[in-house]
Amino acid sequence: MSSDTFLIEGGHRLEGVVRVGGAKNSVLPILAATILTEDTCVIEDVPRLADERIMTSILRHFGATVTEGSDLHTGLRTLEVRLAQKVTNTSPPNLMKEMRSSIFILGPLLARFGETTVTQPGGCSLGERPIDWHLEGLKALGASIDVREELERPDVDGRTSDPDGKISYYHAVARKLHGATISLPFPSVGATENIMMAATLAGGESVILNAAREPEVVDLANFLNAMGAKVRFAGSERIIITGVERLHGATHRVIPDRIETGTLMVAAAITGGEVLLENAIPEHVEALSRILHSAGVRIWEENSPYESRIGAGMTGRPSAVDFETGPYPHLATDLQPALTALMCLANGRSLITDTVFPNRFAFADGLQSFGAVMEHFPKARRLLVEGQPSLKPSDVVVPDLRGGAALILAALASPGISCIRGVGHVDRGYEAVESKLNRLGAVIKRVKNCDIPWDHP
Repeated sequence: MSSDTFLIEGGHRLEGVVRVGGAKNSVLPILAATILTEDTCVIEDVPRLADERIMTSILRHFGATVTEGSDLHTGLRTLEVRLAQKVTNTSPPNLMKEMRSSIFILGPLLARFGETTVTQPGGCSLGERPIDWHLEGLKALGASIDVREELERPDVDGRTSDPDGKISYYHAVARKLHGATISLPFPSVGATENIMMAATLAGGESVILNAAREPEVVDLANFLNAMGAKVRFAGSERIIITGVERLHGATHRVIPDRIETGTLMVAAAITGGEVLLENAIPEHVEALSRILHSAGVRIWEENSPYESRIGAGMTGRPSAVDFETGPYPHLATDLQPALTALMCLANGRSLITDTVFPNRFAFADGLQSFGAVMEHFPKARRLLVEGQPSLKPSDVVVPDLRGGAALILAALASPGISCIRGVGHVDRGYEAVESKLNRLGAVIKRVKNCDIPWDHP
């Protein structure tokens, strides 16, 4: 992961027009779903992200051919993927540990080949995120899954991904998956998508109850149906999948990234600016828009025959707003850190609750170094923020992907020079974020080290 640093000159008002890219949280399961067919699949509007590169590397490990190109009419980046046959039985541990979403390959590999071994996925440290619901769902479809641990080989620096130096392997076998009714304890997006992919090739009908309703789940279902699957009611709490004998290739354009959309909306607000976002879907960020409106941010929509656009503008200081995250259609936990950064400048106190991940507030220390005033209540998963009239520049280290976005926003709002170290985390989910922000008037430079004197004016 890149250890690059962002050198940010804060205090500049963001304004202008910028295009939102394809959704990271859609493209990763969609790439995994290409495993389900031996035909070629073409995925359009694929963002250049560290996580996307990891997923394509995992696919290549299993023998897939992945070719990058661009659409002749739109110029959007495309990936052509074809896994004609699986030539490797075990997933690469070094790649699997780089991101949580690597677990998406389990369902498709099992459904198509009947047997596979995958290693424990990694990702940001946001607290306990067990894959038990993935495994239990696949077991309900008829899979036998054994878990074993082995000593992990250290990397070139002598490090291991697990403190105990061990790595877990999941060996899954199913000669033929069968339909089942699976009730999830929580509407997990990952578990919903993994089970849905596996069920497309299972015999009979499968039902997922308490399913995740996120737009990315619907996007994956649309891709699967384009491949010949029979998935109904995606986007509701009850998804029905009727298994088919085989799937074929398809071409599919990924939906816009609603987390990038929301982050850029907050960026406009926190800098007192005004931006217009192309290729954005208003209903995907309705919960965020309501909160921003309550804070005094002006939100508007513009529609054309080809796409919808969202505008966001802010004049003066935002008002404090209490909010909490939850499964869609509630506020996405991935947008909570950005909103928290905005509340650091609000007039009044904000009580922020994250019901999804227990360690989602790891970025709070970084915000405090910018001059934010807050109190963390870990057991309640709450953060009490006392808004300040202004923030000051700082030198901070990115703790995780979305926390990194919050620190970048704080730096944009802080007159002076800030250093944001370890932006490789941010590269996992935001395509060329510094270029997009600079296009809107920010002053951000990517450097290898931040060596300015800390009494810089």
